[in-house]
Amino acid sequence: MRPGWMTLQLGYNVLVADLDLVFLDNPFKSLYRDSDIEAQTDGFTAAWSYGTLDGIQDKTMGWGGGGLFSKV
Repeated sequence: MRPGWMTLQLGYNVLVADLDLVFLDNPFKSLYRDSDIEAQTDGFTAAWSYGTLDGIQDKTMGWGGGGLFSKV
């Protein structure tokens, strides 16, 4: 069994965050917990923050030719 799945089966909450993020307080207090997955955004404006997530794949760029972006 995979370690991540085992952790969730034990009832733990998992938070995945960027490495350049600093928590000055308990981040779980700010989460609504009304869904299975909540995600952060690097949105610079409120409208951009609530955009939809979309993807792109450019096979001519090789293995690193894909990415995700926020679509408003």
